[in-house]
This record gives sequence, structure tokens and C-alpha cells, in this order.
Amino acid sequence: MQIHYRHSCRFIILLCIVALGPYVFPAAGLRLEHFVIYGSLLYVMICKMLSHRNTKMDKNIFLLLALSLAVAFWILVVSLQNLSWATPYGVCAGLENFTQPVALIIVISAVVERLDREARLNLLRVAGIAMIVMLCINSLLAILTIFYDTLPFTQYFVVAGYFSVADNTMISLSQLAATMNRFLGVFNQPAESGLAYSIGSLVWVYLATTSKRISSIAWVSLPLLIIGGSLSVSKTFTLGGFPLSMLYWVWSELSLLRIRKSVLVGGMIWGLGTAVVISLLAESWAGLDYFLRFFRRGSYYDGAISLFTGGRFGGAESGVGNLFAKTWNESPIMGFGVSNAQGLDNGYIEFFFYGGIVGLAFHIAILAVILRVAFRGLRTDPERGRLMMALWILIIGASIGAPVFTLNRSSIFLWIILVIVFGVLSKRRTSDMFNSNSQGCL
Repeated sequence: MQIHYRHSCRFIILLCIVALGPYVFPAAGLRLEHFVIYGSLLYVMICKMLSHRNTKMDKNIFLLLALSLAVAFWILVVSLQNLSWATPYGVCAGLENFTQPVALIIVISAVVERLDREARLNLLRVAGIAMIVMLCINSLLAILTIFYDTLPFTQYFVVAGYFSVADNTMISLSQLAATMNRFLGVFNQPAESGLAYSIGSLVWVYLATTSKRISSIAWVSLPLLIIGGSLSVSKTFTLGGFPLSMLYWVWSELSLLRIRKSVLVGGMIWGLGTAVVISLLAESWAGLDYFLRFFRRGSYYDGAISLFTGGRFGGAESGVGNLFAKTWNESPIMGFGVSNAQGLDNGYIEFFFYGGIVGLAFHIAILAVILRVAFRGLRTDPERGRLMMALWILIIGASIGAPVFTLNRSSIFLWIILVIVFGVLSKRRTSDMFNSNSQGCL
């Protein structure tokens, strides 16, 4: 068990690292994560076939896997019927977005299933720390981009897909965002960065509120998470992940019927330190004005809904509305299947456009499973239940501006946390020795 636990920790750490890894074959869209995830899937499947041990997948994880498999299979069927409209490469590239969650659920579940509850709790802690470390490193890279040209390094992590009229070259979406002074580090688009930092902030709060004390290193990492998320000027983080993590923090502390002195003192120091760092960066960051538009009354010229949803809703015409109308009028039941011709920036429309009402029903079913597990956790294991509920709220809100379940890089963080917490909650709480407050310090 101890050997298996150490291997589990190493694999989860590796998965968090490769989530922010470089492209190996940019022309084909293959990143380092693809080789690790699908290579691990092959290894797990071979081990399952050769193993004489009969290990059962946790019921809720199996349900999550079954729904994800059903989505991938359904969209494959629809796509094969629309090959004249979508290119074969577009089908493969688009379908991979739906097969990766399936692969992640299988391999992470295989990592978790042989661990007892205490080991699963510690694995969740290891995963959270690994994510925070990776995001802090990315924050430092994003800060460095304010002062220096980091393209010679970041070009290996992003893919060029937009034509620049200025110099007649192909540029990446992250380079396009940089022209607006939105700095993403190794992320390719603001939504990816916003979702990743939102998950990182929620995980930080979970670790902080389930630890005996919060270390000074942890207090340093929190401003880096906030700065990294803010520099992307992503609505997912600014209007979603950041305020949600603060509410989650208050909820967790008040549930203890007291607020710890270390939290009050540390929070004051953190707030002061963050304000000083942001004020220093503001003098060099030209994107501050663009960031502050969310909080200026004069920015609501197209309406608050249009501003806060990036024009997806509330305007006279929107891409999301056009895609919904097209799908509803032409193929409401089956949708159109995957294609590289459409850039979908809404999670609900992604499932509806690709899989019609059937695909959207699967999406809603996945959300229902997560909510069911969250409610169960609130009754039997409040600490994990609150984390799951906060993640569910984040998924619901963030899906307005991004396909959360299939979003590059950041969705890996999401599936890691979901599957491990599902695994923790599947183990009945039998003793106070499993209380996460005994896990040490953050």
C-alpha cells in the first residue's frame, strides 16, 4: 500500500506538471500531456487485463465515466454522419477533447482505487500543492512578460492560429491577448488561464482551511495566484473564481463556529502585501485600465450582461446565439458533430452544437452527478463537500464563457480534483483519525 501510494503521488504530480507542458508536435496539436495521459491509459488497460486482482471502481466515479463515454461515443456517431461537412482531421482533433476526460477518469481512478481513505486525503493534498506550485511558476512568467519579451520561451507552449495583419504572420491567441496587455504565461487563451487559477484558488482555500496552520510559504503563493489570474483579465477568474474562493473561505471558517487567529492575522498581512505588489505592478502593467472596466459604470454601454459575458449574451447579436439558432433550426436532436471550423466559447453550446439535445442532456447529467456527490459530501464529510460544491458552482458559471470540461490544460486540473474527491467521499468516514485537520500544515 505504501509503495502504491508513493507511485500515486508521483503520477499525480507528473500529471500536474505536464498539464502546463509544451507542444511536442505543434502542427498536429499534440502536447506532452497527450503522451502521458494516453500512454498511462494504455498501461492501465494492460495491467487490468493481466492482473488477477478484482478491484472495483467507485460507484460515482463509474457513473461519471459512463456519462463521459456516452458523450464521446454519441458525438463520434454524429460526426461520422457529417464527414462531408467536417474534415477527418477536424473530427479527430475535436473528438479528442471528449476522449481525454474519459482517459483521465480511468487513469486517476486506477491511481486512487487501491488507496484507503487516509491515503486518498493525502493524495488530494499532494495534487493541490502541485497545482499551486505550477500556477505560481506560471504567474512569475506572466509577470516577467510585463517587462521582457518571453515569446522565445512561450512559443513552445502555444500554437499559432491567427493571422496578424500588422506583420503578415501567424500568431497565437496568447500573443493576440498580449497586444491587449493580457499576459497568460504558457496558457494559450485567457479562459484557460482564468479557469486554472480559479481552481487553484479554491484548492488553496481547501488546503488552508483543513490544515492546522497556514505556513508563510502558503501566504506567498496566494498573491501569486491572484496576480496570475488577474493578469489574464479573464472574467472566469475576476468575476467567478476569485470572489467564489473568498466566499468559500468564509463559509469554511464560519462552519468551524470560530475564525482562527492565524487566519485573521495572515489575511490582513496577505491583503496588505497583495495591495502593495499590485500597486507596484500597476505602474508597469498597461492592461490595468482594461481590467478595471468591469467596475466602471461607463463601461456598461452595451449593458452589464454583455460586458460580463464578453458579448455572449445581452447584445443584439452574439456568436453563442447564432450557434444555438443554427443548431435548433437545422439539427436540434443530434447536432453537427465535431469540426475544427468552430471555436466554441460556451460549455453548454459546445455539447448542444456537437451533440444536439442528446449531448446537452449528457452534460446536464454530469453536472447532476457532481451536485449529488457534493450534497452527499456536505452531509457525511463537510470539508470535501464544501470543496465539491464550490467546484460545481464554478463549473456552472465558467461554462458560460468556456467549455470547462474539455478546455485545454486547465480541465486536467479539474478532473484530477473531481475524481480524487469522488474517491475520498466513497470511503466511509469511520474514525476521527481521518480528519483532515490532522494532516499538518499548508
